[in-house]
Amino acid sequence: MKTQQIVSLGIGLLVAALLAIVFTSARNRNVSQVGASTERNRVMPSFPVNQITSVVMKDAKGSLTLEKKESGWVVAERAGYPADFKKLGEFLRTMYDLASVQKVEVGPSKFSRVGLLDPADKAAGEGQSATVVTFKKEKGEEVGSLWVGKEYKKEERSQFGTFDSTAGRYVRRGGSDEVYLVAEELREATIEPKDWINKDFFKVAKVKSISRTVADAAKSWKLTRESDTADFTLVDAKKGEELDAAKVSSMKSAFSSPSFEDVLTGDKVPKPSEATILVETFDGFRYETKFGPKNDLGEYDMTVSVSGEFSTTRKAPEGEKEEDKKKADEEFSKNLETLKKQLAAEKKLAGHVYHVRGFVVDSLNKDRADLMKSDEPAATPDGPAAEGAAANPGLPGLDMPLPALGGN
Repeated sequence: MKTQQIVSLGIGLLVAALLAIVFTSARNRNVSQVGASTERNRVMPSFPVNQITSVVMKDAKGSLTLEKKESGWVVAERAGYPADFKKLGEFLRTMYDLASVQKVEVGPSKFSRVGLLDPADKAAGEGQSATVVTFKKEKGEEVGSLWVGKEYKKEERSQFGTFDSTAGRYVRRGGSDEVYLVAEELREATIEPKDWINKDFFKVAKVKSISRTVADAAKSWKLTRESDTADFTLVDAKKGEELDAAKVSSMKSAFSSPSFEDVLTGDKVPKPSEATILVETFDGFRYETKFGPKNDLGEYDMTVSVSGEFSTTRKAPEGEKEEDKKKADEEFSKNLETLKKQLAAEKKLAGHVYHVRGFVVDSLNKDRADLMKSDEPAATPDGPAAEGAAANPGLPGLDMPLPALGGN
């Protein structure tokens, strides 16, 4: 083969290889658009995340407003109760980074299919309208909005069969008819106020005493103990009363990790007053909680008021070494600052009515008689059948002679 032919063949092979690479790359882009999102195809390219001072969400059922005040972010529909700043911050960062997986070719006449109709459209059916999230900065200036539509479902396979899983969401920018598919589920786009309030609550440690006060003094009680490792004793125990340690042992961790579901607001919210439970701790905290009656779902409405008096000096043991004293004093000062910060945070809970589940209260909201040992003997069966069972506790038929075995 001549040199010229060899060169021509080499050039041809090189061109063919380059064409194959280009073809493969183009084919891959058509098959999967997920890779294209790494090119930062942001849905809201000019989103001023650090300037947002208001977020308004609207759907066909209502609206929610989150506002930035001097004290921080609040939920307007809960009378300015603090919002969950961590959740809101993550949501705003998601909006900033929100990237299109692919553009969806669907016009306004088909918006109902992807849940992007105007929520004000009364003719829209269930699931056909969007949740519109509007962002504003100082002085109420709108800086953009996102219309959040239906979830994009993807069929998955497992050893148990096939199932649909959420793989993204249909969205569009306000003022634009262009629809995008994004990989985020955007479950935060909800108008439920209870989903946005700050759920930080009080936490009790080292319980010193607990008392329950109700209108009927005979049902009220107070328990106390000498140290955070000792058992409770009943204050002003009456003749014949004996505290059941098993029934009150769980009270040592009373309110150790309470939680609430929602904050009640409005002029018609009743102030709980059916029972008062007061908890005092060895650290110097005082928690006064008031409860209303239990509802049909086994839940309560409650208020909490927190106060505290802390020792500001440490009593050094006799003969303590100087280096030990310095270390102990530093730990004492550090712990005192922690207690003061906790008190300042928990004092802010006063003045609100909280809706809590039964497990938060039930272990403490007991009548006096329910804390005592019972004089009733353990229940036993009675009657002739019981007497026979006691005389012959074995299984019936065991005393009968065994039948003869026939055959070989």
